[in-house]
Amino acid sequence: SSKDLYNWKNEGVAFPKTALPEEYQDNGVCERPKVLYNAKTKKYIMWSHLDSRGYTTASAGVAISDNPVGPFKLLHI
Repeated sequence: SSKDLYNWKNEGVAFPKTALPEEYQDNGVCERPKVLYNAKTKKYIMWSHLDSRGYTTASAGVAISDNPVGPFKLLHI
């Protein structure tokens, strides 16, 4: 996290790879995560691209958290 986008603080792991289904852990890809705030649910939503190592099973991953730095819980692939 950062208050000035210059000085950064390590907040730890927001979403561990072990929270993903096995096919997306070591032999897959989880990339381009984006975190948004949903004012209606008061939850933080993480969207990410999930795929096989060969990029043949593209999916969107959706996870939620009460905190922008996690931990996030996978809801849907």
